[in-house]
Amino acid sequence: YEEKFTKLAVADARITELEKQIEKVGKDIENTNEEIKEIEQKIQEISENLKNFDYVEKTFENESLNLENAQKVLNELLIQRAKLEENLKELENMKIEIKEKTDTIERNKKRLEALTALEEILGRNGVQLSIISDYLPHLENEVNRFLQRLTEGRMYLKFLTVKADKNSEKPTLDIIIYDRGVERRYELFSGGEKFRIDFSLRLGIAKFLAQIRNATLETLVIDEGFGSQDAKGRTNILEEINNIKSDFKKILVISHLNEIKENFPNQIRVVKDEYGSRIEIP
Repeated sequence: YEEKFTKLAVADARITELEKQIEKVGKDIENTNEEIKEIEQKIQEISENLKNFDYVEKTFENESLNLENAQKVLNELLIQRAKLEENLKELENMKIEIKEKTDTIERNKKRLEALTALEEILGRNGVQLSIISDYLPHLENEVNRFLQRLTEGRMYLKFLTVKADKNSEKPTLDIIIYDRGVERRYELFSGGEKFRIDFSLRLGIAKFLAQIRNATLETLVIDEGFGSQDAKGRTNILEEINNIKSDFKKILVISHLNEIKENFPNQIRVVKDEYGSRIEIP
């Protein structure tokens, strides 16, 4: 389009030049016609005076030759005028085509601006982030309800959302953990503390999803993790499992610890011998 626009600018300059040339050609044609008329008049005068002048015949031949030459010049000018008019018509068509393309570009530009705005609204920084921000406090409350019971009120966490800007590609969600009111990095907690944090997060998310869907959760699976807990920690986790058992249709706990097994009446034992692993239902 830029190339065509450049051609159009050149063509506009040529149009003015061509129009001047056409005007000049028209004047030349008029002058030639006037000369033809004068020549014809002279021929007529010469013909009338032919009897009285010996050189009239020769003059007539010269003027006839001039007339023939003038006619050739006129024909050439007419051909040149036709070519110029054809070029002018082509330039006009090109100008119309460039205008149509320019209008299309402007429409697409406005559409792109609208789509970009819509993408911003529906993207991670728009409606999605707004919805997440609205639900995060409820989810945070659910997680902290479990975490504080598991840690006897010693630990709690907060969710922090950061909206993306020009220097970042996407928004972030950070989890800030506090121990006795002091912020601590997740990596600095012990294995047992990490398990309680992770366990609380999973329980809180499951409970929160069940609430917003208004449905009972089907199954909760707890695979190991008790070995990293001290006696008090295991007791708190077992109490919490009993507190939430009504929220799930089935809770499946996987453990190798006998003191954990004794807390669940329904058991599926997996034993291993020289033939491999097998299920043993007591």
